[in-house]
Amino acid sequence: LYVNGVSVGSTAAQNNAAPSAVVTLTLGNSLSGGECNSQSIVTGPFYGYLDEFRVYSRELSATEVYALSKDKTCIDEIMDGDETDIDCGGSCPVCTVAYSNGTYSFWPMDNSAVDIISGLNGEGVNSPTYVTPGITGSGYSLRLISSSNQYITISTYQSFVSTSFTVEMWIYPTTLSSGTSYGLFNQYQSLTTDHNLYVCLYGGNLKMGFWSDDVVSGTTLSANTWYHVAFVYDYSSRTQIIYINGVQDISRNSAGPYLGTSGTISIGNYYDGIDHTFDGYIDQVTLYMNAKNASDILSDATLSTWHSFDCGISYDSGSNKINGTANNVILASGRVGQGLSFSLWSSYYQLCGFPILGTSNHPYSISLWIQRTSTGGGTLVHVSSQTDGKGWCTDFLGFSSSGQIVSASWDDVTREVVGPFLSTNVWTHVATTFSTMNGVRLYVNGSLIGSTGTMAYVASGTLNTVTLGNPLVSGCATKSIVSGTFYGYLDEFRLYSRELSVREVSAFTKDKTCFDGIMDGDETDIDCGGSCVTCVAGQNCTLTKDCDNVQCTNGTCATYNTLIDNAVWSSTGETVAGTGSNTTLTLNGPGPIVFDLNNNLYVNDYGNHRVIFYPSNGATPAVIAGNGTAGSEMNQLNSPNGIDVDNNGTLYIADQYNHRIQQWFPGASNGTTVAGITGSSGSNLNQLNYVVKLCDNTIDPYYESTEYPEEV
Repeated sequence: LYVNGVSVGSTAAQNNAAPSAVVTLTLGNSLSGGECNSQSIVTGPFYGYLDEFRVYSRELSATEVYALSKDKTCIDEIMDGDETDIDCGGSCPVCTVAYSNGTYSFWPMDNSAVDIISGLNGEGVNSPTYVTPGITGSGYSLRLISSSNQYITISTYQSFVSTSFTVEMWIYPTTLSSGTSYGLFNQYQSLTTDHNLYVCLYGGNLKMGFWSDDVVSGTTLSANTWYHVAFVYDYSSRTQIIYINGVQDISRNSAGPYLGTSGTISIGNYYDGIDHTFDGYIDQVTLYMNAKNASDILSDATLSTWHSFDCGISYDSGSNKINGTANNVILASGRVGQGLSFSLWSSYYQLCGFPILGTSNHPYSISLWIQRTSTGGGTLVHVSSQTDGKGWCTDFLGFSSSGQIVSASWDDVTREVVGPFLSTNVWTHVATTFSTMNGVRLYVNGSLIGSTGTMAYVASGTLNTVTLGNPLVSGCATKSIVSGTFYGYLDEFRLYSRELSVREVSAFTKDKTCFDGIMDGDETDIDCGGSCVTCVAGQNCTLTKDCDNVQCTNGTCATYNTLIDNAVWSSTGETVAGTGSNTTLTLNGPGPIVFDLNNNLYVNDYGNHRVIFYPSNGATPAVIAGNGTAGSEMNQLNSPNGIDVDNNGTLYIADQYNHRIQQWFPGASNGTTVAGITGSSGSNLNQLNYVVKLCDNTIDPYYESTEYPEEV
């Protein structure tokens, strides 16, 4: 017996003489007289309050019981929605907000238009319906019929005035007629410039705007196909951006800001004097009150499921929340935090409802850590059209009879790549990817082992189930893989609806890499393979988890001081770029240079028509803008003569002889023209003339100095 987390006594060892039948638990009342076995308990009604009732099928430890008596404790030590799930007794600090610039709303469309995060709850107009399954393979999606003028309305006001925001959703249009608008998200005040916020489909093209202030995508969508779409407005740069399936499709500068100060929100409708309602399915609608970056949107669109097993055995850390089912599988020490232990013939872990895996020729990627405890064959990843493992079925990853790792897929025959022998009792990272161009690829510990080459993927045409560690049945399509139970440990399972690059797969095998370049609690979220750099002064950090070069003091990144009081300059210099101690990249007329907040160096290599990045930690420098040849394409520069970088690592380049300013996002292969007209010099307000300098203070507009007109 425990009271307020403290043990007050024990009966010592004894048996529990249970009735060997299903029993009923009744709280607050015995429902009977004195015929029940009670001893010291006086049976009868309880008067008072009761909260947080739990029943476990195991004996809790004293530490675990004590944890239940604490305020604000949780299994992962972060208050991020699981604040009552405190089984392991971690102490809970202030949560690191996933999107620190503002709140967000989420409408999962699970048989209602309830916002489960912020309370912006919607009501149906003209009786829209909900159908199952949705894009996640379970739950529901919103079904709208345009001819019935159906949509969702949200009466609670949400301000979008002069601020950044992001709208994301999954859509499945069933009708797309040329010249017809189909609303997706709208806040209407009036038909005045910047007073009608809308995102919609115009025919088959996505459109985003504020009324007489909009951008239209260049990609035409098809009916009867699921798409992830995202619409971003960045107030700081006055930029409207449209993404399709996680990839930026188009952007427009000098937009907005939105100025409407009233109006309801509509989902599935756009109003411009008449309603323009959507025809099809809408699912997983999210509104963020900040401008999400490209890597986050790519992850939202293509990370189908991610099971780290650090937040419980079934929890999906991805955006789709496809929880798993464990059968004779238990949590154990993993490669990163906790993992799964497969020790019995009947052990398996199952995830249901993947429409992408059931779509022929659709790319996919699978990544996981494994540690074998036995030799010979076995199944790692089994894919089937039925939850019992039958129907359309094949093993995507497994072992040959001799213990070689094998990746495979189905092209009316089994096509496979046979890899090396994997040692037992050693953690190994394994990944497989598919695209029609490259076929099946197999990676071991981040290295590409081989590829089938060009091939098709002949899928089931229905929702697929993924079963880890067990095929559940025999007789499915295999070649070298010997189907059977996998014995060992598994961790960090990810499934993507796109083909990962070699660099992205390699990133999963590295320690201390993270998607935003800073080790601030998301050290296992390395979807884009960023390397870990010094964090920004004032940002939260953890000394034991962050990179060695982070000055982490009392949980906060310290200011990066390079000078002290009364410092004097050295009488000799040191070459840090170009010739001398670092000759990796030669320079031709370098200058100007800039440093970012992490003390990384950016060099404007004028004569080589490029910009070079020199990491502050001494890592190998790299060309990040331009290709070394003078030109006017979006991947080229022509005698750049000015650069600046903002707090997000976005580069701005004065492209002198192209008469333009280029914006270059981190990791991008192409730039975007944000000022001037390529190849057109002049003195009009939309033109520049041999632009040579640029200043970006990250808040106010950009100022460009032009060489000949002497204008700013």
